[in-house]
Formats: sequence, C-alpha cells, structure tokens
Amino acid sequence: MMMLIPIAALVVRTPVLHANAHHHSDTRASSRCPHALMQMPTIKNVSEIMVSSDQAKVQLLTKSGEGKLPGWVWRAAVLGLTIVWASNFATTKMMYATLPSLLPSENAALRFSIAGLALAPFLARGSSAALLGGVEIGCWISLGYFGQAIGLATTSADKSAFICSLHVLWVAGVMAFLNRRFEAQTVASAIIAVVGVGILELGGASSPCIGDLWSLAQPIGFGTGYIRLEHLMRKYPDQALSVSAAKVAVVGLFALGWASAEAGGAPNLHLPEVVQNPTLLMGLLWMGLGTTALAIAIESYAFRYVPATDATIILASEPLWASLLAFVLIDEQFGGLDAVGGTLLIAACVLNELPKGRLPMWLDSSWRLPGADAVDRARSKDTETKAM
Repeated sequence: MMMLIPIAALVVRTPVLHANAHHHSDTRASSRCPHALMQMPTIKNVSEIMVSSDQAKVQLLTKSGEGKLPGWVWRAAVLGLTIVWASNFATTKMMYATLPSLLPSENAALRFSIAGLALAPFLARGSSAALLGGVEIGCWISLGYFGQAIGLATTSADKSAFICSLHVLWVAGVMAFLNRRFEAQTVASAIIAVVGVGILELGGASSPCIGDLWSLAQPIGFGTGYIRLEHLMRKYPDQALSVSAAKVAVVGLFALGWASAEAGGAPNLHLPEVVQNPTLLMGLLWMGLGTTALAIAIESYAFRYVPATDATIILASEPLWASLLAFVLIDEQFGGLDAVGGTLLIAACVLNELPKGRLPMWLDSSWRLPGADAVDRARSKDTETKAM
C-alpha cells in the first residue's frame, strides 16, 4: 500500500516531477524513511510541462547568460557525480568495518545531518514555491531509500542495485507517456543499460522474495525525483542551492526519524567514536559534504541543461564505477562479467549521446501515441508565449 501512494500521486496530481537525487549510497540500506508525502500541486496547463528539453535549455541559457558552456560539459558533470556517488559504497563498507555497531539508519542520519547543516543557509534565499518543490523532491528521494532499506532486509545488495537501475526505464517510460512519443534511440539505450547492469550485478542472483517488491520503490522514488528536478529547475533556474537545501533537509529529517524509531528514542550517533577515529570522521565528512551537499548542489545546476532521460542513462553506469572503486580501495573482485556489463553501460551512454544524423534509420525514429498532436500544439504555443 505504501508504494501505491506515491504512484497514485504521480499519475493523478502531477505528471512530472528531478533526484536525488540523490541517490543510493549504502549497500547495507542507507535509506531514509518517508512516512508521508507532501501534497503535490496540480498542473493547470499541459503546456506547463510539455516544453521540450532542448527548447527549455535554450530559454534558460538565454536568460541566465550561462550558455557559454557546451552541453557536453554538463553531461560530463553528471558523469562526475555518478563516479562520486559510486564512492559511497566503498566508503560505507570501510565505515561499517571500522565501527560494526554503526547501523545504516545512524549512518544516514549522520551523513544527512552534516549535509543539511552545510546547505541550511541557502534555505533563506529560496522562494516559497521553489522550496516546496525541493520538499516534494526530497519526499520522492526518501521514498527510494525507504524501499531500499526494507528491501535489503530480505534481498541481496546486488539485486537491490539492479532493481534500482530500472530508474532508466521508469524515467524514459514516464517522459514518453507525457510527451506521447517514444524515441527509438532512448528506448534502445535504456534497454542496453539495464542489460549491462544486470550482467554486472546479478552474476549470483538469489531467488525472488518480498524484498524485491519493496526495492521497486527505488526506481520510482529516485526516477520521479529526477523528472521533477528537471521540471523545477526550468521554472527556478537561479535557485539551485535553495532547492538542494530543501531536498537534503527533508531526507535528513526522514533519516533522523528512522534512526529514532529504531532506537526507541534519541538515536545513538556515535559522536565520540567518530571524532576519535580518522577513518570514520573522514568518511562522514566525505559523504556528508562531498557526495551529498556539494554533489546535490551541482546536480541541481546540471539538470538545468541535461534532460532527465539523458541523465538517467549516465547515472545507470554507477554500478560500474562502484565496482572499480571497490576494487581499488577495498580489494573487491572485478571479473570478466564486470567488464562485459561495464562495456554495455558505456555503450548505452555513447548511443544515447550520438547526434541524430549519425544514427541508423531504425534508431532515428519515434513512435507517436494518441494525443501527440495536442502535445505538440501545446508545446508550440507555450514556446511562442515565452519568446514574447
């Protein structure tokens, strides 16, 4: 039932949401626990959400004067974020090995408390509408971590990571439905990416279990957050830091609530142990300030110029980077299947970024759904209105 609530909210109240992102960090269930979602605003005009990504980026660049950077720079920024976020897996494992009594909920509470404090000053600079949008996205991100936490109680970390990668298909499907058009290039890239992650993560897959169903909250929560962030940054391109602060604050509150519920009162954050141990201290500072506060702020800026469908293809390569970093930092195995899966992920990213003119005919096509003409008319009308 808990998973039906956000799905119903997405379909009935607002067709789009962008992240998250932040993101899936703990292999042992670094999650946050959204017990209730913020009510989302009703979209009054379909043209409000149907402006194409390319048109929106042109408008933003013209208004902000930041068009000097080519598009590949922002895509490279998303790739950099993917690698940074991938480091959370090895960092978390080192922290758990250093302090075995540290629970995932306590680790999440510490991490997001640090990130929340770092971004808190920017809350005062945001408009109420932008902050409410950030709160909404924070709820969706928290949903992803909530499903991850419950799912990891019975399913394997590898299978959980694979299910999480389905945000590629979720975002592509939602955007195609909203635009009433399926692009062959995006569909092919998404399928290749998911197959690559499957090879990378499911070499020794366990039997299906109830945790697999709970884990489906990850692609829904994270993926919907990506969509909503892209939409929000179109409307408020100059409030990326305020939106990031609101997102992190919401996730931090959910994490503290989760840790408090497990402790039956005030959570044990192990502050004396953290301060005295360099591994714990540096690990928390890296995840709290680097992979969360700074990374989420950069993410919000990047999503002004990178469509959610493109970003999720790039983000799908995270398991590859996580495997490589784990091999370098904590001597985990990196075998032949890892190489094959990683190659497919990179191929998916390259395919998704190829210009239309260099694609074979069967990929340079799209499938229009009923209502596509109405969407095109609404998009054209909205573009003309904004240009006036």
